[in-house]
Formats: sequence, structure tokens, C-alpha cells
Amino acid sequence: MSHSYTAATLFVFGFACFASFSWGVKGHFRSTGKMPPGMKLVSLLSLLGFIIFAGRLALMDISAQADVALWLFVGSLALFNWTINATRRTPPTLAFDTDKPAFLLLHGPYQYVRHP
Repeated sequence: MSHSYTAATLFVFGFACFASFSWGVKGHFRSTGKMPPGMKLVSLLSLLGFIIFAGRLALMDISAQADVALWLFVGSLALFNWTINATRRTPPTLAFDTDKPAFLLLHGPYQYVRHP
């Protein structure tokens, strides 16, 4: 693959992940009030990380491990969509929220990993 095609592909999948996770914060997860300070920090660091990622794609050579990064993005999107489908009826609260969970998710990916 050419550098520009590889960079564009990585950018599109990276942006899809960032946009999906950003939507999740505002559009899927519940909050008991304002966004908790810890979640604000995580959101800010996520934005900063995406900006650095995009800048490095534009300015630096892409290594041979680019396909690994692409598959990690694909896997991340698949897992995220699986969790959204599993929590559609009972969305969990945002990270760092102060509420106490009243339920335990046991389906979707949560049949393998405990949540909350």
C-alpha cells in the first residue's frame, strides 16, 4: 500500500473509533448530573491523543505494523458495537460517576468480563 492510502485508511478507522467513543460518552452512557471531572479529563486526553495520532500520520513515515494498527481499530469498533448492543436497554453510567450500580450485565461481552 502507498503511504498516503495507508495513512488515509488509518485516519478513517481511527476517526471512526474516536467518533464512536465520543458519541458513547454523550449519547449512550447515563450520567447522574454534570460530567464527572475524571471523565472530563479522560475526554480531553482522548482528544489530545487523537490530534497527536492524526499529526503523526501526516508527518511521519508509517511502519510495517500499520496493518496491526488497522486490525486493532477494526477489533475495537467491533467490541464497542457489541457492548452498545448489549447495553442498549440498560446503559451504564459514565466512568467516575458517583451512582451505585443496581444491576450486573451478563450478556454480550459482559458474559466474559464482569461489569460494572
